[in-house]
Amino acid sequence: MRISKTEHGLSLSGGLSLDEVDGARARLEQEIALQANAALVLDLAELEGRNSVMLSLLFCCLRAAEKASCELRFDQVPQSLFDMARVGGVESLLPMS
Repeated sequence: MRISKTEHGLSLSGGLSLDEVDGARARLEQEIALQANAALVLDLAELEGRNSVMLSLLFCCLRAAEKASCELRFDQVPQSLFDMARVGGVESLLPMS
């Protein structure tokens, strides 16, 4: 997975394997901490291989944002990822722009 800075926040692109999730989580938590007391948009338009690992990573980002008092929003959430959250009954917990 690639994490890139954008004008309004961060963009996630590519896929995410189980081997990569710890590194991606640590990097995202670090980037979110740098946005303490601010608003941040996480653009998900370029994600590939949407799965439960990706959904779990989004919830890790939300916890990091809460800890940093950062207002986090997800933009362009892929339908398949949103559907997965809906099946689990947690779609309302995903703040979307």
